[in-house]
Amino acid sequence: MCDKEECGPRGTLLTWRAEAERLKQKRAATVEAKKEAERNAARAAEIERQKQYHVVQIDASVHSCALLAPTQSLVFHGFSRERSAQCDASWAGCTRGNVVLSCDSCGFDLCRNCAELAKLDAAGRDKKRKEREAEVERARKLARQEEERRQRMYEAEKRAKQKEVEKLIKDLEKAKDSIKKPSGVNKDKNKMLKYVVWKSDGYDNDGWHSYDGPPEKEFDSSYASKVDANARVKYLFYAKNVWGLGVDEMLERDEIIEKENDALLHLETRPADSSRWTVAAVPREAFKFLDNAKNSRGYSSDDDERGMAYYGSAW
Repeated sequence: MCDKEECGPRGTLLTWRAEAERLKQKRAATVEAKKEAERNAARAAEIERQKQYHVVQIDASVHSCALLAPTQSLVFHGFSRERSAQCDASWAGCTRGNVVLSCDSCGFDLCRNCAELAKLDAAGRDKKRKEREAEVERARKLARQEEERRQRMYEAEKRAKQKEVEKLIKDLEKAKDSIKKPSGVNKDKNKMLKYVVWKSDGYDNDGWHSYDGPPEKEFDSSYASKVDANARVKYLFYAKNVWGLGVDEMLERDEIIEKENDALLHLETRPADSSRWTVAAVPREAFKFLDNAKNSRGYSSDDDERGMAYYGSAW
């Protein structure tokens, strides 16, 4: 007796499906076995054809076949052997790739450096290997020395930068009141002193932020000397920056641009995804000629020629 599921129509269908799947797998295995046999036969024929290229003599202690072929003349399953071969010797100076000699039947390969050693006898090979090891060690020593030199330079630059930062912070702290909080004559737009300090803050035309043209260059203060004008530029730029950052935080920025024209300071920075903050000093007569200058009053009638001359020699 048999189970109804197995003897009924459904049982018969399941049996047929199982048998069909078994036959399918058997046929696939037969096809794959045939392909594998064909690949092996083709590879054997490849090896036989390529025996004629094995003409390069090497020391038998390196490889028992003693004769190798130039790798560039060999194929492996129809493709250049150079594409996949890696050196089997791995001696000093071995490059792993760049294989130049091969034993096709054994699958043995030598890179250019190891191939040179393989052509020598044991004593010559040992001598050459030691020479290469010494070369490698010399190269490593030089690399270590160079790294140590770079590290010393980095530390020296770091110390110099730290001293520069400390000096600037002290200078800003010791700045006189007219630099920290200019008032009276220093803030008078109608009677500007010899050197004007201006500031601006706005986004570049970067395609991301709204842009209505360059920001206004706003009058901040004026001074009778370049020293005081430059001191105000530094104090305003670092200590009174638009982001409210501390002086030490501002000094950590790598994007600060510092330049001079006629010994007058110009500082600007534009951190990523932020506005451009600029503070600079110019001669009073030159302030009028700045693009987008605001509050540019307080000139004598003789200022124009001097202002144009300043920009003619400028940035």
